[in-house]
Amino acid sequence: MQYWRLFHAVAQWKLALWLFSLLLYSSLLNAQMPKADSFEVPHNNFVKKNAIFFDALSAKMHGDNKKCTHLLQQFLLIDTTEGAVYYELAKINDGDNKTELALYHIRKALQTDTNNKWYASLYAALLAREGNFALAAQIMDIMLSKTKGDGEYYDIASDYFQRAGNYNKALLYIDKALLENNNDDVLVSRKVEILSQSGDKNKLLKYLEQLLQSDPQNTRYMQMVAQMNRSEIRMTDSQQVAALKLQSTIGKPCYDTLLLAYKALQKKDTSTYHKMMRRALSPAGGDPDAKITFFSEYIAAMPTVLLRQEALPLLNTWLDASPATLPYRLSRATLYTTLNETALAAEDLKFALTLKVKTFNLYERLLKVYATKQYADSLLTYALLAERLYPINTTVKYYKATAYYFKEDLKAAENTLKKTIEDEEDGGGRNAGQMYALLGDVYYKLNDKPKALENWKKAKEKGYNTPMLLKKISDQKLYE
Repeated sequence: MQYWRLFHAVAQWKLALWLFSLLLYSSLLNAQMPKADSFEVPHNNFVKKNAIFFDALSAKMHGDNKKCTHLLQQFLLIDTTEGAVYYELAKINDGDNKTELALYHIRKALQTDTNNKWYASLYAALLAREGNFALAAQIMDIMLSKTKGDGEYYDIASDYFQRAGNYNKALLYIDKALLENNNDDVLVSRKVEILSQSGDKNKLLKYLEQLLQSDPQNTRYMQMVAQMNRSEIRMTDSQQVAALKLQSTIGKPCYDTLLLAYKALQKKDTSTYHKMMRRALSPAGGDPDAKITFFSEYIAAMPTVLLRQEALPLLNTWLDASPATLPYRLSRATLYTTLNETALAAEDLKFALTLKVKTFNLYERLLKVYATKQYADSLLTYALLAERLYPINTTVKYYKATAYYFKEDLKAAENTLKKTIEDEEDGGGRNAGQMYALLGDVYYKLNDKPKALENWKKAKEKGYNTPMLLKKISDQKLYE
């Protein structure tokens, strides 16, 4: 733990103090003594013990703890009232894992100065190491009631009280530490941990909400709130996080309305659920990904007529306010596809390609939308464009072959498919079945029915067992 930095610092502080004392005393002697060659400095106990202490600390700084211990014991033969000597012995014994001796010496140090925070904090640390957190916390509490601490002392006291199970005192001191350290992130996390262990759910929830007001995008705190609410409402943790994001970007009414929607869903009140969801999602703005999280569930079981009447106008409203928002564009493209509005779906996907997010998945979605005979020209255009970007991608080549097939350029389709299947098989063959099926269609149109049947059967062997394919094999006839 971080406490031990304090004990390292004190050695240097004490050394400097004793050096200053020794030098000051020597300078006073030099100023007052007569200038005679025969003069000798009186070897009284004050000078002797200071010299011993200086030599002891010097030995310690050079790593000779054995010599340091011997000198400190010599010091105690002269003076048993100096707490700093016991303190140094306690630290040496602690470093040598001689806890009992360390405790003995630090208690002796405290007898010389009960208000010394260095002695008290070392005593508490030794007790804590022995597992006596209750007494360690009590020592820190007494020490801090007599002297003003700092953020580090308050944090140490809080930790001891937390480990002792006294969460009220732990919270008292962590709040003082936070005040001294301007709400340091580590200390904030410590307070969250203490509140979690205390079992006071209301206090923890209130504190997390305060934290989210100042740091609304903090996913960790969002997830904690989500977990706390999980037992009360039927939302997954990811939905809870999304709801909290909307609260931070739209406002608390949005969050509260979403909670009402899911409470209605628990009661199987679908009418109220849809009403509350529309109300929560209607405002423009907000986190797009969070909105889509709820929108996707909202429309999941919605009949076509409501998709047109409710879902589509909602997406249009969002896009009117923010036309370049990719999640909205992609969601509307999906909705248009569901509604068999191929041209409109394609327009949204093509617009998405202008947003500097040219990914393969986006091209694949566009090719899939265009994969009909009606849009064969567009399919070929975008397949060739995608092929320039992804020259070895077999999915792109498959769509290119599909375009040739729709355009009745059967030889081009055959050549493209044969090479594509070879590449696909080399790469694992996950989509080879679909490719063999299309190649069978090509051969059927080329009036080579044996090859058509052969490739359809290969498609089946590869796991491509669609009802249409099975019917082709059974009837040995092409169906489109």
